[in-house]
Amino acid sequence: MRAQASRDLTLTHHMALNESAGTGTADSVGGRGGTLHNGASFVEGYVGNGVELDGTDDHVTTEAVDLRTDESFTVTSWVNLRERGGKVTAVSIDGEQTSKFRLGHVSDSRDRLGTWIFEVTDADDENGAVTDAAVSTLENEVDTWVHLTGVYDAPTDQVWLYVNGTRLGDGAVRDKWNATGGLAIGRGKEAGTHAQHWPGRVDDVRLYAGALGSDRVNDLYESYNEIEEPAPVEFPDGSALRVNDSGTSEALYLVVGGARIDVADEDEFLGTGRALDELMTAPHASLMTLPEVMRDGTRVRVPDSDQVWLIEDGRRSPTTDDGNAHVVPARTLDDYPETAV
Repeated sequence: MRAQASRDLTLTHHMALNESAGTGTADSVGGRGGTLHNGASFVEGYVGNGVELDGTDDHVTTEAVDLRTDESFTVTSWVNLRERGGKVTAVSIDGEQTSKFRLGHVSDSRDRLGTWIFEVTDADDENGAVTDAAVSTLENEVDTWVHLTGVYDAPTDQVWLYVNGTRLGDGAVRDKWNATGGLAIGRGKEAGTHAQHWPGRVDDVRLYAGALGSDRVNDLYESYNEIEEPAPVEFPDGSALRVNDSGTSEALYLVVGGARIDVADEDEFLGTGRALDELMTAPHASLMTLPEVMRDGTRVRVPDSDQVWLIEDGRRSPTTDDGNAHVVPARTLDDYPETAV
């Protein structure tokens, strides 16, 4: 990514969401790390990893933000909406009673596929007016990654929404107020309670002090296209790996059948009959180039069992051929349905 996009001096908070395990996530700029709640989890995102949210109660929050929301600000995020229905929020900042802003999607009568929205509230009041900038959802923006940018310009009381860097909607805000709560990813807030939970994925959330102009918004969006994808790395079958830049030292993996197999913790790793001194350190980005499904012909078994299973077409069937069978965690095998006899 270009230096301009990643080193902007107005960038106040940056939640890359690149961890691979655990319930904590780092803020690489402002130091306001976040916490995952109610089963929110790290999965493959648009850039590295992101978070998966169930649309029911999953969310990620920080305790506060170092940003005045009665002054100009900009929020950006990659979002992937799994299912449409009602109003859902990908990113917001909490007030006491309501969100200061909500960046997300609404399904209503304005458009068949719904609209992307950037809402800004006029007061921290459940009955306060809401101003939104809306852009219709296109066919090719459903169940895929979309980049949203919400801009609030305090001197002109204007809000703008950019979709994938260029498409634009706008609106006018009547009153200013400063929210004192934290950043919320995957939900909004209404009448003092959590609401509008996001069903899908969110990645690379950024908050800027000041209103980014259209050129800078487009430059940021285009900069993602300049990210060099890591070259595929070949790890021998049976490799035991610990990632060195995932945000946690407990991210362990096996390589079996050419696929990455996540290991919950050291106890589960030791349960496969391996020793901790077999672990090799590998870059997280390189590991993510491996598929998640073992290739056809792979033979595996689980701890404390002599039964060998043959993997074919994402399914498993018992086999008497135990040649080169790798031991994997039992929960890994559960992901491969047994072929009916």
